[in-house]
Amino acid sequence: MKNIIILVFLVSLHLFISCSDNNNMNSYYNNPCYTKLPYTDQMAIDVALIDDYLGEEGIIAEIDESGLRYVIIEEGEGSRPTAASTVNVKYRGTLLSDNSLFDENTEGIELPLSLVIPGWQIGVPLIKEGGKIMLYIPSRLGYGCGGSGSSIPSNANLIFEVEIIEII
Repeated sequence: MKNIIILVFLVSLHLFISCSDNNNMNSYYNNPCYTKLPYTDQMAIDVALIDDYLGEEGIIAEIDESGLRYVIIEEGEGSRPTAASTVNVKYRGTLLSDNSLFDENTEGIELPLSLVIPGWQIGVPLIKEGGKIMLYIPSRLGYGCGGSGSSIPSNANLIFEVEIIEII
């Protein structure tokens, strides 16, 4: 009798879970944002737009294998941050499409590199303490197809000027 009760409970639990509308993984993968274009297709579009912008502005940028474009303005001195570092930085973020400012910190803010967008995780360690870099970030290394709030639209390519004040 005890085995029958356990069996009925397990079958009921399975039915309850399989019929649930709140299956987070299915809703994530079925989100139209993630199914519109494959990663590589969107990255190709982003990189072409960034390269066009750089050409029009006469900017010669270095190219990282990730798709990130960057210009080191000042290398800085001392050590470079790692992916596990927390850095105190000043920065200015604009949209590549129209150069509109979406975020800025001129006083300095402490940020763990492990918690920032991939474009920063790749680009910021390219300079040392006291260094300054321009990052031209494809959307897939930024906020992706979801954007961020009302100021960063879906698939927005970003420009960041970042200065490392201190590696903490």
